[in-house]
Amino acid sequence: FFDELCKRNLLEELVFGESKVSEQHLLRISELTNLQRLKFCITSMPRPLSLDVLKDLVNLEELQLDDCHEVNAEGSLELIRRCQKLKILNFCFAFGITVNFLTEANDILSQRQPPSTEPLTLAFDSPEILPTFQTLENPLPFLKFITVTRKFADAEEDYLTIEEDIVSQTDVEGHSLNRKFRV
Repeated sequence: FFDELCKRNLLEELVFGESKVSEQHLLRISELTNLQRLKFCITSMPRPLSLDVLKDLVNLEELQLDDCHEVNAEGSLELIRRCQKLKILNFCFAFGITVNFLTEANDILSQRQPPSTEPLTLAFDSPEILPTFQTLENPLPFLKFITVTRKFADAEEDYLTIEEDIVSQTDVEGHSLNRKFRV
């Protein structure tokens, strides 16, 4: 699979959803230098994950780590240094991002030649985390922080509607019903 992708090197977007990605997979992905968007959604990955393995993806504009858990932030600075087209770094439900990482990332971005016309957007899932990063002693003008919110896709809404219909046609009530729909 990867051999053919690497040989052609035309792939611009690669999405992993609810899958397992090994260190070997990451090394092979790093050979896809034409990638512009790389998304890992609810993906089991090596822990802690160092993003530097992806530093050769020089055309990368967006990296999404949605629910990929522990990130080795300090071991990920080379990605920011080498991937100069990177515009969005999404850390939804990914942990390990530190103030030190943000400060160093901002310093790296400040030294780019030619300088970037817009800041690197860092997306987080929790609005509570943003005040921590926005109240730093020194401003981080080369980073932009945003909060993202998940919404149900049509397929998930259809599934929930079917589940509601099934439950409404059963004798389930009270505590059992509460367990059925607890999120």
